[in-house]
Amino acid sequence: MRMRLLMSRLFLAIFLCGLVLPAAAQSPVESAAVRPDIPYYFEDFEASNGGYLSVGDHPWTWGPPPVGLTPPHSGVNVWATESPYQAYAVYDLHSQWIDLTSADPTHDLILDWWQKLDIEPRFEFAYVDVSTDGSNWQTVWFGSKRDVWENAVADLSAYIGQTVMLRFRMTSDYPMQYADWAINDGWAIDDVSIYSGSRPFPAIVVDAPPLDVTLCPDQQQTAEMEICNTGVGTLNWSLAELEAGGDVPVPRFTAQKALDANTPSVERASERAPGQAAPVAPASNVLGGRAYAFEVFSAHLYEIPDLDTPGVWDVVGGLVATTFAGAFKGSDYSQEYVIDNNARQLWTVNTTTGATTLIGPCVPNPGDRFWQGMSWDETTDRMYASTNGAGPAALYTLNLETGAATKVTNIANAPCTIDIAIDSSGQMYGHEACLNSLLRIDKVTGATTVIGPTGFDAGYSQGMDFDDTTGTLYLAAYNVATGAELRIANLSTGATTLVGAFPGGEVDAFAIVGPIPDTAWLSEDPAGGSLLPGQCVTVAVIFDSTGMAPGVYEAELLINNDDPHTPRISLPVEMAVAEAATIVDVAFTTAGFEVSFDPTVIGTAPLTYTWAFGDGGTSGVEDPTHVYAHGGCYTPTLTLTNRCGEDTWHEQICLYRSYYLPIISKNF
Repeated sequence: MRMRLLMSRLFLAIFLCGLVLPAAAQSPVESAAVRPDIPYYFEDFEASNGGYLSVGDHPWTWGPPPVGLTPPHSGVNVWATESPYQAYAVYDLHSQWIDLTSADPTHDLILDWWQKLDIEPRFEFAYVDVSTDGSNWQTVWFGSKRDVWENAVADLSAYIGQTVMLRFRMTSDYPMQYADWAINDGWAIDDVSIYSGSRPFPAIVVDAPPLDVTLCPDQQQTAEMEICNTGVGTLNWSLAELEAGGDVPVPRFTAQKALDANTPSVERASERAPGQAAPVAPASNVLGGRAYAFEVFSAHLYEIPDLDTPGVWDVVGGLVATTFAGAFKGSDYSQEYVIDNNARQLWTVNTTTGATTLIGPCVPNPGDRFWQGMSWDETTDRMYASTNGAGPAALYTLNLETGAATKVTNIANAPCTIDIAIDSSGQMYGHEACLNSLLRIDKVTGATTVIGPTGFDAGYSQGMDFDDTTGTLYLAAYNVATGAELRIANLSTGATTLVGAFPGGEVDAFAIVGPIPDTAWLSEDPAGGSLLPGQCVTVAVIFDSTGMAPGVYEAELLINNDDPHTPRISLPVEMAVAEAATIVDVAFTTAGFEVSFDPTVIGTAPLTYTWAFGDGGTSGVEDPTHVYAHGGCYTPTLTLTNRCGEDTWHEQICLYRSYYLPIISKNF
């Protein structure tokens, strides 16, 4: 048996203590209410191999399954990897091109297959990927050891109307033998089908005017847009604001009570036929008490809607990775940054769709073996990450544009530092799993201070993060005695208090949604709700320049919703705050009865100049010259006007004709 020191959060130490390994989880998409009477594709591999192709150096074969994977699910033939399979290998099986252009766009689309998957949990994985071009692949299912024939499903709704290819991929590492089972049989698949499910889809339509206004100081103006649901399922929607140059808050949707068609609207009545007003549930742009985390076995991202009830979570999507370290950047909750610990790569995972984006290699220094923790420091605008391995734990900063990791220092006297978290003041904390203690860490020098024992025996995966809304430090813990659970840490003593158990597995890359900065000059009413099929709602978009300095303010109004085809709509918003017309000074020069005026003014154009020269003469130009007919005293007046008001200047000017008397000298 080879050692994987701290690879799976003290996996080896606990295994040697006799702890029974928990079974690896299959993809959370286990079953679905379906309509198999609307099939688009079915292949049982009996009459032929279905046009599938084994790709690469490590083969899949078509025919009766090998001994370790017998019997087949149905009939005689399956597709299966070689058995026993080879170490450090990738097994790829490609389907033929599958035409989904006729798939029903109003319901979900289900990929369904039967499988027997007998591989090492936690370190060896199976994936089902989809491609529309044969080169770029998106994972739709991810799993590990399942050594009985069972049904698996994945959601292909994103590919309705397209032609796709499926890829079944299995990856192996070093072969291992445990007392209770052997890891050497591989993966067999049978009876692959694609059909419409029973989940009806909503369809969002937004009718909005250009959302750009010009206001004077301390004014309000309202524009109206209409959101409609033209689909066959209930549409849940909410609004979020993104100021230009800011972060992206993206709220997800949780299950809502079915709405009755007669439910009254909470927004003001719109100009439509009676009975057509939409039922709208009040919503808030203030998010909190919500988190995201990876379940390590399945490598799926989950949303935990309420930290008070950690036993309830919703699957978001999967990442082809073993992920222990993850965090949000600032208040951008639209994506979590995570590190693939095996491939040493930095990724982002979209918290709405589960879509993954590779940033680049993220490789620690030699000896700093395994990425364990990650946390964003608001005070320095840096992402920190931590490692441990054969030597001391270490601290790094990450370049979020390239993935590059730069070592800061070793973490002193804490080799089993298994995660880190930074509070809003910039103080870093760590969880030392060998000591079962909470630490305070100097993020510049790596010096540590032991705060105190956590009060539980930590094993396997451990996550932690601050809820910046309340300043509370949460631990997504694995308690050797009781399993995966959420705890709250006392920052003075280190002691932790149990909140509740997670549904199962091991939880890591734990990231809490904190406060979202609001766009002060923009608001909406209502800010979210639900629409039954055929219903619409009018949303008031309110611009408010109160207290805003003159200038141009830009933002995006994000309409987040559960229409799978357009889950987010972005509308540009602009408010220009005009500057009131102000006369700073008026200079003038005289030459006899001719006066030239030169005003200095401020204010947002267009500016209107109205001159009255005091002798009945007027002008509308900016810097006039006026000739008076007679000498005397006059009071010229300038009135400067723009959309935000007017300002007036006047001053008395006295003009006199000059007489020159000759000087006569006479000599006597």
